[in-house]
Amino acid sequence: MYMTGYCENELLSDTHDRYADLVHPADKEKYSAFIKALSLSEQKLTEHYRIIKKDGSVCYVNDTVTTKLSKDGLV
Repeated sequence: MYMTGYCENELLSDTHDRYADLVHPADKEKYSAFIKALSLSEQKLTEHYRIIKKDGSVCYVNDTVTTKLSKDGLV
């Protein structure tokens, strides 16, 4: 319950990306493109976007993700 104000179990789902629901409406397209780009190849990407915390305040996120290929060649 650090950055978002939500407990871990409030954000976990087997069928839905609940974290994506927190992304500010003006940044949703940029966030979606970031997630899609991560699935394409092994790489390191950084994106800046905002999330809306549980208390309604806005948090600016600098998100850096490094993807690696599995033994099966999947990201």
